[in-house]
Amino acid sequence: MTKLNFKKVNITSPDQYAERLAELRRIMPDLFDGDGNLEKQAIEQFSDPAASTVLERFRFEWAGKQESKRRAFSPSKGTLVADKSRSVKFDETENLILEGDNLEVLKLLQTTYFEQVKCIYIDPPYNTGNDFIYQDTFTEEKGAYWQKIGAIKEGVKLIANTESCGRKHSNWLNMMQSRLYAARSLLSKDGAIVVHIDENECHRLHFLLEEVFGNENFLGEVVWDKRNPKGDSGKISYQHESILFFAKNLEAFKAANALKVPKKNAKVMLDKAAYFFSLTGRKVVPPNVLDALAILGLEPSSKYETKYTLKDANEDYRKWITEQGTSLLGGEAAYKHIDTDGKVYQTVSMAWPNNKKAPDEYFQPLIHPITKKCCPVPKKGWRNPPETMQYLLDRNRIVFGSDESTQPRRKYLLEENMSENLASVIYYGASDDQLLNSLGIPFENPKPVEVAKRLMSGMLNENDIVLDFFAGSGTTGHAIMEMNSELGSNLRFILVQVPELVDEKHAAFQARYKTISALCIDRVKKAGEIIKATHPKMPIDTGFRVYCLTSSFFPENLYVPDLSKSKQENMAVLKSYLESATQTRLFDTDELVDIISEISLKNGYGLFFTLEHLKDTFFNNVMYRLIGNGKNVLLCLDTCVDDETVETLVSKYAQNQLIVSKLSLDTAKTWTLKNAFGDNLRVV
Repeated sequence: MTKLNFKKVNITSPDQYAERLAELRRIMPDLFDGDGNLEKQAIEQFSDPAASTVLERFRFEWAGKQESKRRAFSPSKGTLVADKSRSVKFDETENLILEGDNLEVLKLLQTTYFEQVKCIYIDPPYNTGNDFIYQDTFTEEKGAYWQKIGAIKEGVKLIANTESCGRKHSNWLNMMQSRLYAARSLLSKDGAIVVHIDENECHRLHFLLEEVFGNENFLGEVVWDKRNPKGDSGKISYQHESILFFAKNLEAFKAANALKVPKKNAKVMLDKAAYFFSLTGRKVVPPNVLDALAILGLEPSSKYETKYTLKDANEDYRKWITEQGTSLLGGEAAYKHIDTDGKVYQTVSMAWPNNKKAPDEYFQPLIHPITKKCCPVPKKGWRNPPETMQYLLDRNRIVFGSDESTQPRRKYLLEENMSENLASVIYYGASDDQLLNSLGIPFENPKPVEVAKRLMSGMLNENDIVLDFFAGSGTTGHAIMEMNSELGSNLRFILVQVPELVDEKHAAFQARYKTISALCIDRVKKAGEIIKATHPKMPIDTGFRVYCLTSSFFPENLYVPDLSKSKQENMAVLKSYLESATQTRLFDTDELVDIISEISLKNGYGLFFTLEHLKDTFFNNVMYRLIGNGKNVLLCLDTCVDDETVETLVSKYAQNQLIVSKLSLDTAKTWTLKNAFGDNLRVV
């Protein structure tokens, strides 16, 4: 039955144009039309943002679209400052909670986390008129966002985007578009984004995600049936929300989540018990095989070498399988068998699904393993070619009847559907109000932790990073810590939440939470404490570092041009401003760590950096080795670099990267260091 396939030798040189085009499409899918063709007008508009070229094609347009897109790629002049007082295990953790406008924060993460995030999981405002929208501004000349609204001092009161607003949908789309573009570059090549939404903006969000990620990378839509109909307007009463999935690159995503065929040597009873216990969430298998099987309601006998059904398992196990089959995979009756390898499965037809006749090779009969006679072939042929059929046979994925009279069916394993494929409908009633209330945190309609875990689990590996830049009450952080406790993994989270002010009439305000971000931080802290107490011996990272968005420490970023003056006049004023600015404040001891954090963040060394004080080598200046994100650099922020320091740098460290204060260099020192370090020399 096996058909030999040969790889053809290349008879032409590589198609470099196609490769370059594919790479361009991967980086900037918005330059291509719906058919995948590169658009000349889009390139012209990209090279000249002020161009007013009208692209006459099928497209999704709204007021402010181009300005919003430009805003996504403009640089941020802010920085992130550590708040150790609200952090948990600051020096031990790898998790982050970042407080501030999420667009500015996403920009600040670009250098360090470019293509490092495996999953983006967000629950943005649904634009119902009852929630709020970010007060984005589109003119840098008016000053930085956080300066105008005093985000760090007093929090943010966001603007209600009501029906009376003439640009309700445009405002929401502008807010979402800029953040999705900024977030896309953080997503790894094999990563995916998961977005919750309801009927108010679902169709518009789908179009927007296609523009940002490319329609070819659409993974599907999951309907979350919440079993709670809403609405009394006489229209259709919705009881569901939608969850949209897009990959960064479909082929890379599929390769990273490819089927991992289990090892065949699984007939040992202990292996079966371990498998069952892993399904039921138990981390420890009893040392005695008989005890393990007894707990599961199974009897040690010869029948374990043959097929048996869920009725042979105990009530708790049957209940668990029923719940998973119903809520995850759409039916309790489907997954009811357990095979000789101890795996739960259902059987599905292998018949050709189309109306037209299958190719002749798809009619090759299967031989019954016992009677050695041909089994009946479906009228339209098999669904798969002979090579695939042989693959399934070799891996015990085809189920035969008692004799050759029954048509064989394919075996669908529950574990593969749970870990790799998600059905288009999930059922989970209610939100986690009670869970948060048990933590002493009043919050309305938080995303359920269990739903978050289900939606993310299939695409995550042991050390992946998950980003949620609409963190809300912190469900994503809670879910990641629980997954680590259940799977023994080391998943990390980055949560971003704007310090939105809590209404004084809200129960959360009465509970002394002035901002949503403060509530988020406290919720993740309390959840971590419970998880750690429940699993005291497991090395679970239940800590997090808190950083707050604030203005830059560098005067160049603080200067605001005068719109009434010309560009030349503003440049002259800026020069004078910089010369008169008190530069020495940058090197004040109290601000040193924050200044170094800004340098580290914006130059790719990250927030989890370490500083090595080279005091045994440099005696006349404070010299550090800044280490982070797999690289290091020598750093000296003194306003004067001693001659002896220059000599030591040139003689011992010329192969290193070096950052020094521009105020510390005269002409001679500049020439000496530039000659020794070349492009490795940078100034602050």
